[in-house]
Amino acid sequence: MPMDHRYHLLDVFTREAFGGNALAVFADARTVPPPLMPHIARELNLSETVFVLPPAGAAASHRLRIFTPGAELPFAGHPTVGTACLLALLGRVPLEGGESEVVLEEGVGDVRVRVRPGSADEPPFAQLSAARMPEIREAELSVEALATLLSLEPDAVVAEAGRGAVAASCGVPFLFVPLRDRDAVRRARLDLPQWETRLAHGWAPHVYVYAFDAEGADAPLRARMFAPAMGIAEDPATGGAATALAGLLALRAGTDGTHRWRVEQGYEMGRPSQLELEAVVRDSAVVAARVGGHAVLVGEGVLRV
Repeated sequence: MPMDHRYHLLDVFTREAFGGNALAVFADARTVPPPLMPHIARELNLSETVFVLPPAGAAASHRLRIFTPGAELPFAGHPTVGTACLLALLGRVPLEGGESEVVLEEGVGDVRVRVRPGSADEPPFAQLSAARMPEIREAELSVEALATLLSLEPDAVVAEAGRGAVAASCGVPFLFVPLRDRDAVRRARLDLPQWETRLAHGWAPHVYVYAFDAEGADAPLRARMFAPAMGIAEDPATGGAATALAGLLALRAGTDGTHRWRVEQGYEMGRPSQLELEAVVRDSAVVAARVGGHAVLVGEGVLRV
């Protein structure tokens, strides 16, 4: 006998509907059979779908299972931010003094999320703190190979010592490739045969390109992310990658303290997104990496399976 399973649709890392990264959240997934979860994610075909379950541990209030159309993820930013905002909208996060903290149990461990309620003029905001500090590895591809991978000329790829491509992860590894300018970010096209040969089976198969040349005056970075291994040709806003990038950029800044950036992503897809990055460096080590943004509730529905 089919059962009805209610879900909500949100746009995450945006203040307006139809921007940001779309997300489906099954806010009470206790009746969803786990073997169906990957099939549901493929059916909805969004970057991620979240199933909210009771936590296994005492520290968290909810457990999240996060699926792309092609894989389950141990951690992801826009599902974490969007789910925290939804739980606040549904009254399942106690908001005292205009702000609260919720602990969400994910594959990487407990993720702390600070939640700010919305108002008539602004949707809710959530900022996650990574459960794992960024793990950083050297990129294994040359500048020429990276340029070929991205269908760009070699001088479009930044190659200066201490500024070039690296792989980094706060739970999901990404290859971070700095580009010369916003035009190079716009022109980047992932060469799938090259990706399959050079990157698909490596530690960090997901490609994140960025440049310190954003469109908005208040956002210094422009970014795009390609993840065929997840079943995502391009992602409009990638919070998990942005969290690792925050740690990477903070280390490269070379000073202790709190460092902040704003990233634009999704503009080339017609899904403009803004991600607020923050990292804390102490004694030349990253001790906190965070990403935050707004989320807009755009709909809800019932899946009958």
